[in-house]
Amino acid sequence: MKIKAALTTYTAVVLAWIGVILTLMANFFCTFTVQDMSANITDEIQQNTTTIPIGFYYAGVWNYKNYNTVFTQNGDTVYVNTFATCSLYPEGTEVDTKWKTSQAFTIISAVIAVITALLMTFKAFSASAEGCTQAFAGALMLTSICQGLSLIFLSSNACASRSVDLNAGINTTTSNSPFRTEGTLSTCKLSSGGIMAATALCVWFFAAVFAAMSATAKDGVSEKDRRGDVESGVNNESAEEKTMGKEEIMEKAPETET
Repeated sequence: MKIKAALTTYTAVVLAWIGVILTLMANFFCTFTVQDMSANITDEIQQNTTTIPIGFYYAGVWNYKNYNTVFTQNGDTVYVNTFATCSLYPEGTEVDTKWKTSQAFTIISAVIAVITALLMTFKAFSASAEGCTQAFAGALMLTSICQGLSLIFLSSNACASRSVDLNAGINTTTSNSPFRTEGTLSTCKLSSGGIMAATALCVWFFAAVFAAMSATAKDGVSEKDRRGDVESGVNNESAEEKTMGKEEIMEKAPETET
């Protein structure tokens, strides 16, 4: 019974730390979702529109993937290097209620996750080697729920199909180009960050299950030990009574012979 309690405790601790890693990477990295980006080029003379795929737009709950291009020249050769970085959303970005709700739950889940994992580790590997309690199981289940609610981001305005201005930096008053360019973003799909969030949700759930099993097994061991102590005490009392009875008989035996 004690082996079962220890095994479920260590399993819950390992799952909790896996959940912490997945939660932090999912909630605060810029690849929670991905959208297809395309450019609609309209020939105003011929009155026809051509759609050209541009690439992918990655976004997170708190930031998005930004691409920086660096040009270097060596003689007559020009090298172009593009670097991807996570950047905060620019000021003025419209954040609706669902988006704000998702941001709140990413913080709540991360805070509860780290605190619970630390306390569970301390309890599991302390000198007293105490196992998980029902409180830990409840905290892990709460983390799973909060992590799941962060997926509300998928229904926010950040994931809606929308138009993007691709004419930034073009002086329309001096440009005589007959072409008008408009970018379009498709609706969101889960990217690596969103997949990690969904995986973290499952990991936290199973961690809560193992923590509850550990608490149940530990209570069973305590109850068995308590019963063993009671039975041991009763047996000791019976043994003492039998010993006292034998002593009384031994004392009375010589008197009978006389």
